[in-house]
Amino acid sequence: MVQTKPPSATFNPQPIHNTNMTEQPETHLVEIGHAKGERVESSYTVQLKDNANMSVFMQRFLKAYPPSLDNPIAIKWPSATGFSGTFGDETLHFLRSAPEVGEIYENSRG
Repeated sequence: MVQTKPPSATFNPQPIHNTNMTEQPETHLVEIGHAKGERVESSYTVQLKDNANMSVFMQRFLKAYPPSLDNPIAIKWPSATGFSGTFGDETLHFLRSAPEVGEIYENSRG
């Protein structure tokens, strides 16, 4: 005997709305360029896309990932279109998935 589900028990998935701004869609993950030479652990240079507003992006980024002991972000050399710093895995994932980010490179010594 084959059992079937009654119509009221059919699976009807509902969309999940993400209200947490720190989580970005997985559809846009920027590849990380490898350092030429000795890599500096967790140190990266982030280059925004030409149409990105650095000030607006940095406000959103620092609100989502404020520097702390658990999240040691050392932003150095901010420029009009990019910045360099030390980022943990979660912060790096945020940066890789941000639509404003065009390129990310590992930093190297020398």
